[in-house]
This record gives sequence, structure tokens and C-alpha cells, in this order.
Amino acid sequence: MNSKWRLVVCTLLISSPLALFAADDQELIPVIGSPKSRTAVVSTITSKQQPAASPSRKSDLLVSPVRQALENKAATDPIAQYSLGMALLNGDFGAKSPLDAMRWLQASARKGYPPATTQIGRMHRDGLGVAADPFKAVKWFRVGAEAGFRPAQIELALMYFEGKGSHQDLVEAFVMLESASPTIRLAPEGEFAKARKALSELEKRLSPEQMSLARERVAEAKGQSLAAMMKRHPGTSKKVTPQKPVR
Repeated sequence: MNSKWRLVVCTLLISSPLALFAADDQELIPVIGSPKSRTAVVSTITSKQQPAASPSRKSDLLVSPVRQALENKAATDPIAQYSLGMALLNGDFGAKSPLDAMRWLQASARKGYPPATTQIGRMHRDGLGVAADPFKAVKWFRVGAEAGFRPAQIELALMYFEGKGSHQDLVEAFVMLESASPTIRLAPEGEFAKARKALSELEKRLSPEQMSLARERVAEAKGQSLAAMMKRHPGTSKKVTPQKPVR
């Protein structure tokens, strides 16, 4: 690598905290902003136990001015952090990188951005960047749902419907899905397809007594916040232990 590219790489490393963290969901990623903290991050490259960068990863540092602009914005902005995390997860800059995506999503979640907390729940559910853990998925979906984010409520309802990460609760699953039905119905075809199917199945599976109770709760829920509505459900009783992203 000639001196010109060495200078570019050093500049990118100083301006971007990407891939320099090892964090779990109890100690979420600090946002690097000040010159002093950036200097500390650069020293971390040689002092922390980071894996050697692959050739493709090194080339990623030089790839896109769009990515660089997004990383600069992500130093302080949770929406940019979320967008960068999703771009890395989807492979918009090349190879998909669930591990790096998780780190940026955690940074956004620390600032309370509900789409980020919901996506972290999906990644724990599906085992993307971390080992699959339905209990932790439920935990993160609840965080998003309690913030009033309907997609998180829908994901949480599906976990209750399937009995994953919590005991199965068909009545509460119906209440939450029915309460979110405007969001489900107005979504593009293919989105929330699983929720539509579950809602239809619940209408057939619930007994008359269960359906009566569920309808009462749906009526009550219209005047409640999601946080208040979910207090009826105890969630998971299993202790959630921190889990670092899988390398």
C-alpha cells in the first residue's frame, strides 16, 4: 500500500468507530465523538483483541463516500446509526456483516430508537450476529413495544403466539395483533404476512370464552398505551444473560 492510501486508511479509522467494539446488550456501544475519544479508539486497534481484518474488510474502508458520510453522521445521530447498521446487515456496501450491524444497532438502541431495538430483537430471534436466543428477543421486542412502536408489538405478539421466549399466551397474542391490525392491514403485501396468518388462525383457535375476554381487552387497549397494555403479560421469567456477538 503506498503512502497515499495509508493516509486514507488512517483517516477513515480515526473518523469511524466501525468494528472496534466488543459490546453486549447490557453495555451498549459508546458513541465516539470527541477528538480525544477518537485517539483512544485508534490506540485500541493494537491493544484490544480484535481479529485481523480480512482483505475484503480492508478494502471496505476505501469503498464508498456514501458510507463514509453515513458513518460521520452516525457519530451522534441514532437514525444514521440504525441506517448504517441495516446497510451492513443487508450487504449494501459489499459483503453482509451482521456483527458490525449489531454494533451500530446497539449504538442506536442506546439512544432509545425503537426501530433499532426491534431489529436487535429480530437478530436475537434469528441468530444473526449473535447466537439465537428467543428470551433475549422477547426482551428487546418489549423495549420497542413499550416505546409505542407497532412493528415491535407485532413481533412480540408472534412470540407469544408461538410460545417462544415466553409462555404461550394466545389471548394476549390476539389482543396485541388485533390492536395493531390497522398497521398490519395497511402494510405492503408480503409485509407482516406471518402476523396476518396468525391473526386469522387465532380467530379459529380461541374458544368463545377466550374470544370474549380478548375482545374486552382489545376495547380496553384502545385507551391505553402499549406499555400499560403489556403489564398484563409477565413476559419471560428466565434470567437473561449477556451474550457477545458471535465472531
